[in-house]
Amino acid sequence: MHDLPHYHAVFERELARLNPAQREAVTHIEGPVLVLAGPGTGKTHVLAARIGRILQETDAQAANILCLTFTDAGVHAMRERLLQWIGPEGHRVHIFTFHSFCNSVIQDNLEYFGRSDLEPLSELERVDIIRQLLDDLDANHALRRRQSDPYFYEAHLHDLFRRMKAENWTAELIDRQIDAYLDSLPFRKEFIYQTNTRQAKKGDPKQAKIDEVSEKMERLRAAAHLFPLYTQALLQARRYDYEDMILWVLKAFKENEALLRTYQEQYLYLLVDEYQDTNGAQNEVLQQLISYWDSPNIFIVGDDDQSIFEFQGARLKNLTDFFEQYRHEIKLVTLTDNYRSSQHILDTSGALIAHNEKRVVNNLEDIDISKSLLARHVMFAASDILPHMVSYANRLQEDADIVAQIEHLHLNEFPLEEVAVIYAKHKQARRLIALLEKKGIPYNTRRRVNILDLPLIATLRQMMEYAQAELSRPYSGEYLLFRILHVDFVGCLPADIAKLSAWLSGLADKTAPHWREVIGDEKLLAQLPLQQPAALLRLSAWLEQLLADLVNMPLVSWLERLINRSGLLGHVLQHPDKVWLLQVLSTFFEFVRTESDKHPRLSLRRLLEVLHRMDDNRLAIELNKNVTASGGVNLVTAHSAKGLEFQYVFVIDCVKDQWEPQRRGNSYRFTLPDTLTFSGEEDALEARRRLFYVAMTRAKAHLHLSYSRSDANESPLARAVFIDELAAATGREAIEKMVPPAVVLEAQWLQLLEAETPRLPEQEKAEIDALLEGFTLSVSALNRFLRCPLSFYYENVLRAPVLQSEAASYGIAVHQALQRVFDRMTASFDKHFPLEEEFVGFFEHAMEQQRGYFGARDWERRLQWGRRHLPAFYRQYVLHAYKRARVELNIRRVEVEGVPLSGVIDKVELHDGLRTVVVDYKTGRPDASRWRPPTDKSPHGGTYWRQLVFYKLLYEAYDPGSRRVEAGQIVCLDPDSKGHFPVYTVAIDADDAGLMRQMIVETYDRIRRHDFYDGCSRPDCAWCNFTRRNTPVDSFADAEIEGLDD
Repeated sequence: MHDLPHYHAVFERELARLNPAQREAVTHIEGPVLVLAGPGTGKTHVLAARIGRILQETDAQAANILCLTFTDAGVHAMRERLLQWIGPEGHRVHIFTFHSFCNSVIQDNLEYFGRSDLEPLSELERVDIIRQLLDDLDANHALRRRQSDPYFYEAHLHDLFRRMKAENWTAELIDRQIDAYLDSLPFRKEFIYQTNTRQAKKGDPKQAKIDEVSEKMERLRAAAHLFPLYTQALLQARRYDYEDMILWVLKAFKENEALLRTYQEQYLYLLVDEYQDTNGAQNEVLQQLISYWDSPNIFIVGDDDQSIFEFQGARLKNLTDFFEQYRHEIKLVTLTDNYRSSQHILDTSGALIAHNEKRVVNNLEDIDISKSLLARHVMFAASDILPHMVSYANRLQEDADIVAQIEHLHLNEFPLEEVAVIYAKHKQARRLIALLEKKGIPYNTRRRVNILDLPLIATLRQMMEYAQAELSRPYSGEYLLFRILHVDFVGCLPADIAKLSAWLSGLADKTAPHWREVIGDEKLLAQLPLQQPAALLRLSAWLEQLLADLVNMPLVSWLERLINRSGLLGHVLQHPDKVWLLQVLSTFFEFVRTESDKHPRLSLRRLLEVLHRMDDNRLAIELNKNVTASGGVNLVTAHSAKGLEFQYVFVIDCVKDQWEPQRRGNSYRFTLPDTLTFSGEEDALEARRRLFYVAMTRAKAHLHLSYSRSDANESPLARAVFIDELAAATGREAIEKMVPPAVVLEAQWLQLLEAETPRLPEQEKAEIDALLEGFTLSVSALNRFLRCPLSFYYENVLRAPVLQSEAASYGIAVHQALQRVFDRMTASFDKHFPLEEEFVGFFEHAMEQQRGYFGARDWERRLQWGRRHLPAFYRQYVLHAYKRARVELNIRRVEVEGVPLSGVIDKVELHDGLRTVVVDYKTGRPDASRWRPPTDKSPHGGTYWRQLVFYKLLYEAYDPGSRRVEAGQIVCLDPDSKGHFPVYTVAIDADDAGLMRQMIVETYDRIRRHDFYDGCSRPDCAWCNFTRRNTPVDSFADAEIEGLDD
């Protein structure tokens, strides 16, 4: 341990290294100080030096200094710097994030706050609370009018409530600012005609535009008025939001002067890092702490050009208001000496950020500020290497060339830790990561992973699902057991499972035993030609014990036993990536433990329901995945790159879709008035420009900005506007780089390695022929085979158990209700349809029959959906439906071109003149591509086109008289955004029929030749993933195939 003279010498040495501007900021100890610190200007150095100077020059103790920053990493970096410079005294300085500071205030004053029994609000609980608020709204409420989806504004409300807490907005404040905004519209240039038109004169208000904005504002007003109900619901549930801690402290400071005074008198010196990123609530905490002093000792460091969050107008106003508040005594220091980058990089990035209007240099009146950065780095300042922009023909060439450049650096022993690839979103780096891995180039990256998406947790959940299914209804989990048998650590041979599948498929459905019975029947297994029957028997014994334990053990203990005794834990411990997988298991287990703590009577059924609802709402159990390799290239998002620096920086995929803001319509946010945010429409683009600026200023010597002119489908890509601005400012256009064909071919080859086609070993021909005996081709079998022959093998040949999906079950209920309506109409004397209420009653009865295929909440949700929309469907479609028709026509076996066909047609309309139309009902909102005829790119056509043309051939073979099917219709059972139920008509001619005949013959021939052991290799194919990696999937049910109804 070093003594005080050592630390004194170190600190004096660091003070001596300060440049004049830095020294000016550090030595001005008393009163308010505002430091504008551009990238690479040493702000952390200045903050630490100022703290040391305060302790050196004043009587203040370390505990009298409060330093606030934004991230835990920032706290750690500041602490480490202080420990190096001033020794153990650095531990005593109070360094916090805003949230950790407020948490410390709460923990130190529990007798005042009294909130020890509150639990953090989970994402799913938030969804439930917001949905309940929406459920309680009147049908004429602004958030319910003209919306077919009652939860359309769920995400909007979540975002608004989060903002209201972060900015410390009240519903009353939003009301006032909306009124002020609406009052100002008739006087704003963009809302006034600037020239005479046919409809209006110059100077007239644009009333239609004003009305449109007014409607949006009233919707915002209505939403803001739900905020008090939301906060009340949280209190009733004994839950709190992450943002609540700051609001609690603010409220306490306002209501309890003694409490506030305690902290005001303790903290004689305050320092704030990254001030440009403070939100409204955080800034209010700061204002409360300094309000005690006329001239507070507050030291603020920030750079408005590096603010990468929204509402820059409000953020900039915080900064300018602070300056104006202390204008007569404030010390303003601008740091412009950059110790990171070359002058060329600084000039280029400076030219980009100059396009922003919301900058402090444009908003501090009477103050002449220059933020032009000067390069001072000893090695890089005078570098003559220019930043360059590169254009590639497509993304494959871009990735291939960047990896080739990194590989070249690697081979020449350049330290790759000095290389970074920066992107806006994690998904932009996926292909590049795959190429780096296959070339053996080390890399470092960090990203948030939803562990619910990982195969390990999916496997664990399937075992839990199986236990619950069997406990609820014996043998109802057969489809899950079939998947569990294929899990590698269970130890069953795939060949044995295939033989069992073939044996079971050869039995009549009514006499065939269940899989659960078969794998536990020692005598039966001994009679079959299996290689390792003992593995099946062990699995059976374990599963039976698992079910018994579920009844007798607490859920958390049962889950622990499941993990330990299933072989899963042993599998993880033997895995090369065991550290990561153990983190995944531990995170999932901790989630279950937390749920159990919240709900002491938590059952497995309830837990699985929670997980399903998290899936449905795209909620995650997140875990940071760090991929680290010594001497590896760094792959980081622009947000994560802040504060980092590298000799080589590649900013990739600089296209509009990735780097520019998304259109407001897709943002799931309410439109906010600029009277509230002090930011207009341009704010989003300026925020993305600041983010691009941050990415550029990470580079020391080499800056490479690249984009592709087309994507993988050869669709054109538009380069980001920032590339255009840089080209105009520098006079240098992007270079169109031609990547050597050998480099591109190698990248293609490496990509294909990952997409290796899954293949099963061929089974005994006689066994498979026996299973195909009596096979007839239906449209679902045809479509399944065309999509993936391997899926056809599992589902149509082996008849692997697959659980009917909830969407299909809902569709079946609606179909049955429609069938009963048409049957009643046909049987009636006057050919009138039953009443609307009867139709809904038929649906409710059918839903009751389908109840076993739903979770409890999902059944209720689907039931309410049908009750809400089917009456309108009845009025719009059923009452006007063509009555001379046959419904649910079941055609069991006919022949077309020597191929046996079968199928069920929802409705066959028998029009005059022998004209016939086949009709199919669909739930959901069909994609238009599904009823398109064959093209060069899609030689089989869309699935709905195939279905309707197949039905033409099926019906005409069934009724070979004079009638001919001339058209097919798709009738949507769910409304569109306008509340209409679309009907799509597809004309069918002889050419279509000829194409379908050829398709049927070719497919049937391939089936008879057993050409179904190769998969399709599509990344979303459940059976291919299952075969290739034993990857569990949520369901093998295919909604598109199920929708074919046969």
